[in-house]
Amino acid sequence: MKNKKTARLELRLQPSEKERIMKAAKRSGLSATAYVLRCCSKQPPQAKPPDEFWELLNELYTVMDELSPEKQELLAQLILRLQEVM
Repeated sequence: MKNKKTARLELRLQPSEKERIMKAAKRSGLSATAYVLRCCSKQPPQAKPPDEFWELLNELYTVMDELSPEKQELLAQLILRLQEVM
């Protein structure tokens, strides 16, 4: 049996507060409901990296194939740090 969500919660917000929530939800790739629920959990949402990030990451991996093993390791470590920051 599916878990049916039937309870509702209404909030009174300033228009600017609602806009901030909506923008943050969009940046994280979540609905407003999912975003607010995640904010209340132990796993707060993070902004979703833009498509350009993934395109550049793919280009970096292409360039990596042309490097020496030592440089490949250095670039791999930098890519991991970059992903952690995002």
